[in-house]
Amino acid sequence: MKNLRMLVCLVGGATLFGMGCGGEPLETPGELEQQPTSEESSSEPGRVQQQTVYSVCWSELGVYEGPSTGTSLTGLLKYGNHFNTDSSVFWSNGEYWVRGGLYCYPPYNCYGGYGYVRWGGLC
Repeated sequence: MKNLRMLVCLVGGATLFGMGCGGEPLETPGELEQQPTSEESSSEPGRVQQQTVYSVCWSELGVYEGPSTGTSLTGLLKYGNHFNTDSSVFWSNGEYWVRGGLYCYPPYNCYGGYGYVRWGGLC
């Protein structure tokens, strides 16, 4: 059992080292400066909205009304929770942010937790 734990830790560490965790996103600066608009989140016929589910890697990660810790806190995610993004990563108020909501894999349902989180808290 100890060897299995060691293997899982090594594989997980290598994966995080290879992919990074909450580091600077791999996008051009022009893409990062624009905040998502309400039009980007609306569903248009024929348009595919890319969504990605990330894990929370901080012990706690605040979900905010806007891309700033100065806005109202609408929820709190814990380590291991999943967050489904519906925007690109963007720069605002000195930090990288992403918009989305709490996500649960089927057959479970999650409610609430929609807003903006700091990109650094996601893996």
